[in-house]
Amino acid sequence: LHKRRAESVERGFFLLSSAQTVDDFRVLAADLRGTEPGEQAAFLLARRLYEDEQYADANVAFSEFLAEYSDSDLVAAARLGSAYALEADGRLDEAQDVFAATADLVSDAAKTSEAWLGAGRCAELRGLDKQAVHFYENAVAALASGALRDQAVIALKRLQVAHHASPRD
Repeated sequence: LHKRRAESVERGFFLLSSAQTVDDFRVLAADLRGTEPGEQAAFLLARRLYEDEQYADANVAFSEFLAEYSDSDLVAAARLGSAYALEADGRLDEAQDVFAATADLVSDAAKTSEAWLGAGRCAELRGLDKQAVHFYENAVAALASGALRDQAVIALKRLQVAHHASPRD
């Protein structure tokens, strides 16, 4: 039985290596559900939908991934993927909430900073400058250095300049 399962997993990864389209990933995610290659297929399906600018479908696929594979090493990436899909779909309030919740849940400092940066960006786009400043400050605090921290610092400076010119809340 163990040998048969190993062969099945190996075959699943082989099939996954040749998958390219949304349909390929969708079929493999369904056929291999509950296995390591199925987990990869489900995540790659969501990512491919996002890359194909099918943002609403990508969000659904990331949500389904999270429901099915809640113990996966890809949970943080899937949560961020869902937030990015919501943001790209123009659902900024929902995206902001998912980014902020993700920042509170992940332990990786870079992903935490990325999530706070996303929450700040959504708040800023919604005209919620005070919330944006709070989120950007959290992004800066999450990392000692790096590109994500630098982006948050730049965003904070941009908001400070804009706030002095014409305050908005």
